[in-house]
Amino acid sequence: MELSNFKLRYFVATVALILCALLGLTSCPYPHCCPHITVNPKELAFTANESGSKTVNISTNASPWVAIPAESWIHASQGGATTILSVSVDPNPNTEYSREGQIVVTAGEAPAVMIKITQAPMDKIELNPTSLSFEPNDKVEKRVLIMTNASEWSFTPASNASWLECSKNDNELIVKPKENNNISSARSAMISITAGSAETQILMVTQK
Repeated sequence: MELSNFKLRYFVATVALILCALLGLTSCPYPHCCPHITVNPKELAFTANESGSKTVNISTNASPWVAIPAESWIHASQGGATTILSVSVDPNPNTEYSREGQIVVTAGEAPAVMIKITQAPMDKIELNPTSLSFEPNDKVEKRVLIMTNASEWSFTPASNASWLECSKNDNELIVKPKENNNISSARSAMISITAGSAETQILMVTQK
């Protein structure tokens, strides 16, 4: 009985392979026997400056598989196990848009499989205005618009900014002097603005 079952399974598998070859089917009615590749996950997402690698599990019943990145900024290498693909990316210099690419995985006569790779744009900060000036007796608030594509931003007054009061309100930095400037010369202070991986921006504040 076991021999008969084996012969039946072998016959079905052989017929399936012949049908796939003759008809050029990309979706085999008997996936357990036709050449195929499975990848998990099918998509990977990276941040702009992500330095580490991510892995994809590769499974195939065809001959040894090969993974070829379609873009030069994507790097793929086979890990310690034959079923592991290690993927890394170069830093994304673009501050406006994310970028997208793919890795093509092939194995013998199995239909090729694509792994989608996406990478976020580089973080950026813009200040408007880039500096503030107050009169000697000013104690009014002035606002600086903080424009960034990062999820959060923060500010750090320098040690020479103790005469300033600073606060954050959504996408605005609010600055005002705490006291009059009673000395004979102007005074100045710096406030550092940071957001994600963006280059730090400096807001210069002066009071006559």
